[in-house]
Amino acid sequence: MKSLTIVFLLLFATQAIAQTDGKTGTITVKKNSDAMLVYDTEYLPRGFILFPEYPGGERALEAFIKKNIRIPEKVKQKRINVICFTSFIVTKTGEICGIEVHQLPRYSECVDEAIRLVKLMGPWTPGVAEGAVANIRIHIKIEFK
Repeated sequence: MKSLTIVFLLLFATQAIAQTDGKTGTITVKKNSDAMLVYDTEYLPRGFILFPEYPGGERALEAFIKKNIRIPEKVKQKRINVICFTSFIVTKTGEICGIEVHQLPRYSECVDEAIRLVKLMGPWTPGVAEGAVANIRIHIKIEFK
Protein backbone atom coordinates (compact mmCIF):
# COMPACT_ATOMS: atom_id res chain seq x y z
CA MET A 1 0.00 0.00 0.00
CA LYS A 2 1.35 3.38 -0.98
CA SER A 3 1.32 5.79 1.85
CA LEU A 4 3.17 8.95 2.66
CA THR A 5 3.07 11.95 4.82
CA ILE A 6 3.72 15.40 3.47
CA VAL A 7 4.38 18.08 5.97
CA PHE A 8 4.35 21.58 4.67
CA LEU A 9 6.39 23.37 7.20
CA LEU A 10 5.59 26.57 5.40
CA LEU A 11 1.96 26.33 6.47
CA PHE A 12 2.97 26.80 10.09
CA ALA A 13 4.56 30.21 9.74
CA THR A 14 2.05 32.12 11.83
CA GLN A 15 3.52 33.38 15.06
CA ALA A 16 6.97 32.61 13.68
CA ILE A 17 10.36 33.91 14.73
CA ALA A 18 12.60 35.05 11.87
CA GLN A 19 16.38 35.09 12.02
CA THR A 20 18.86 36.13 9.37
CA ASP A 21 22.43 35.02 9.04
CA GLY A 22 23.38 38.48 7.78
CA LYS A 23 25.69 37.09 5.07
CA THR A 24 23.82 35.26 2.34
CA GLY A 25 20.34 36.74 2.52
CA THR A 26 19.00 33.51 3.99
CA ILE A 27 16.21 33.84 6.50
CA THR A 28 15.22 30.99 8.77
CA VAL A 29 11.72 30.99 10.17
CA LYS A 30 10.87 28.79 13.13
CA LYS A 31 7.59 28.10 14.84
CA ASN A 32 7.41 26.26 18.13
CA SER A 33 11.04 25.22 17.45
CA ASP A 34 9.74 22.22 15.44
CA ALA A 35 9.07 23.71 12.03
CA MET A 36 11.68 25.41 9.89
CA LEU A 37 11.54 27.29 6.62
CA VAL A 38 14.46 28.72 4.73
CA TYR A 39 13.93 31.60 2.33
CA ASP A 40 16.63 32.17 -0.24
CA THR A 41 16.01 35.62 -1.64
CA GLU A 42 18.02 38.25 -3.42
CA TYR A 43 17.37 40.62 -0.55
CA LEU A 44 16.25 40.29 3.04
CA PRO A 45 12.46 40.48 3.19
CA ARG A 46 11.29 42.25 6.32
CA GLY A 47 7.56 42.13 5.88
CA PHE A 48 4.75 40.05 4.55
CA ILE A 49 5.63 36.76 2.84
CA LEU A 50 3.24 34.86 0.59
CA PHE A 51 4.53 31.30 0.28
CA PRO A 52 4.86 29.40 -3.00
CA GLU A 53 1.94 27.10 -3.71
CA TYR A 54 1.54 23.91 -5.69
CA PRO A 55 -1.31 24.27 -8.23
CA GLY A 56 -4.41 23.23 -6.33
CA GLY A 57 -2.77 23.55 -2.92
CA GLU A 58 -1.51 21.09 -0.34
CA ARG A 59 -4.18 18.47 -0.98
CA ALA A 60 -3.45 18.47 -4.70
CA LEU A 61 0.25 18.02 -4.00
CA GLU A 62 -0.43 15.16 -1.60
CA ALA A 63 -2.67 13.49 -4.21
CA PHE A 64 0.01 14.00 -6.88
CA ILE A 65 2.67 12.34 -4.74
CA LYS A 66 0.41 9.47 -3.68
CA LYS A 67 -0.39 8.83 -7.34
CA ASN A 68 3.21 9.04 -8.56
CA ILE A 69 5.35 7.69 -5.71
CA ARG A 70 7.23 4.45 -6.29
CA ILE A 71 8.04 2.68 -3.05
CA PRO A 72 11.43 0.95 -3.48
CA GLU A 73 11.33 -2.86 -3.28
CA LYS A 74 13.72 -2.98 -0.31
CA VAL A 75 11.37 -0.77 1.69
CA LYS A 76 8.35 -2.88 0.71
CA GLN A 77 10.10 -6.16 1.56
CA LYS A 78 11.38 -5.00 4.93
CA ARG A 79 8.09 -3.24 5.78
CA ILE A 80 9.87 -0.22 7.16
CA ASN A 81 9.28 3.52 7.17
CA VAL A 82 11.82 5.76 5.46
CA ILE A 83 11.62 9.53 5.68
CA CYS A 84 13.22 11.91 3.18
CA PHE A 85 13.42 15.55 4.23
CA THR A 86 13.47 17.33 0.89
CA SER A 87 13.89 21.00 0.05
CA PHE A 88 13.88 22.98 -3.14
CA ILE A 89 13.69 26.54 -4.37
CA VAL A 90 10.58 27.82 -6.10
CA THR A 91 11.96 30.55 -8.37
CA LYS A 92 10.38 33.84 -9.32
CA THR A 93 8.99 32.13 -12.42
CA GLY A 94 7.58 29.19 -10.42
CA GLU A 95 10.17 26.69 -11.61
CA ILE A 96 11.80 24.25 -9.19
CA CYS A 97 15.57 24.20 -8.73
CA GLY A 98 18.15 23.51 -6.04
CA ILE A 99 16.65 20.18 -4.96
CA GLU A 100 18.28 18.76 -1.83
CA VAL A 101 17.59 15.82 0.44
CA HIS A 102 18.58 16.37 4.07
CA GLN A 103 19.22 13.74 6.73
CA LEU A 104 19.84 11.09 4.11
CA PRO A 105 18.04 7.82 4.77
CA ARG A 106 19.79 4.47 4.72
CA TYR A 107 18.16 3.56 1.40
CA SER A 108 19.49 5.63 -1.49
CA GLU A 109 16.57 4.45 -3.64
CA CYS A 110 14.31 6.64 -1.50
CA VAL A 111 16.55 9.66 -2.06
CA ASP A 112 16.42 9.05 -5.81
CA GLU A 113 12.64 8.69 -5.69
CA ALA A 114 12.15 11.86 -3.63
CA ILE A 115 14.23 13.82 -6.15
CA ARG A 116 12.32 12.27 -9.05
CA LEU A 117 8.99 13.27 -7.48
CA VAL A 118 10.08 16.86 -6.93
CA LYS A 119 11.32 17.15 -10.52
CA LEU A 120 8.02 15.71 -11.75
CA MET A 121 5.92 18.31 -9.91
CA GLY A 122 6.18 21.01 -12.53
CA PRO A 123 5.79 24.75 -11.93
CA TRP A 124 4.39 26.23 -8.73
CA THR A 125 2.83 29.60 -8.05
CA PRO A 126 5.84 31.68 -6.96
CA GLY A 127 6.11 33.30 -3.55
CA VAL A 128 6.06 37.00 -2.76
CA ALA A 129 8.11 38.91 -0.19
CA GLU A 130 7.63 42.62 0.48
CA GLY A 131 5.34 42.91 -2.52
CA ALA A 132 7.88 41.45 -4.99
CA VAL A 133 8.08 37.94 -6.41
CA ALA A 134 10.98 36.12 -4.72
CA ASN A 135 12.97 32.89 -4.91
CA ILE A 136 11.91 30.92 -1.83
CA ARG A 137 13.25 27.62 -0.50
CA ILE A 138 10.66 25.34 1.02
CA HIS A 139 11.00 22.05 2.88
CA ILE A 140 8.74 19.02 2.70
CA LYS A 141 8.91 15.62 4.34
CA ILE A 142 8.15 12.56 2.21
CA GLU A 143 7.55 9.32 4.04
CA PHE A 144 7.84 5.93 2.36
CA LYS A 145 6.01 3.09 4.12
